[in-house]
Amino acid sequence: MKIAYKKKYLNLNLIYALIFSVTLFTVFLESSESWKIIIGILTPTCFIAKYFYQKQNKYLTIENERIRVNNIFGKGINLNEILTIEKYAGDYILKTRKKKLKIDTTIIEPMELSNLNSELEKLNAKWE
Repeated sequence: MKIAYKKKYLNLNLIYALIFSVTLFTVFLESSESWKIIIGILTPTCFIAKYFYQKQNKYLTIENERIRVNNIFGKGINLNEILTIEKYAGDYILKTRKKKLKIDTTIIEPMELSNLNSELEKLNAKWE
């Protein structure tokens, strides 16, 4: 099962890319310093790459008895090792003996959030 980002959250990355692209254009016209041009190219490129990565890989993946946050430095834990689930300020914090996994529920599609809740309720874990 894959849990998707909110469309608003994804589209924000494209808006940032557009803003930085406009900035790149003005820097390119007014400056001959290469470091400014390089930063002006890399910044919108990074936001566009982030958008496509997040759109393709979704926010969470729950499969093979494992939950994983899909980002560049993604963390994952085994579902059968989860001892407690803490709900705090719109986040879920899944705790095992050695690891913690924080899930930001404010960036998850509302329909997907209900799927996540039902999956977490199936676990034999203590809710705090």
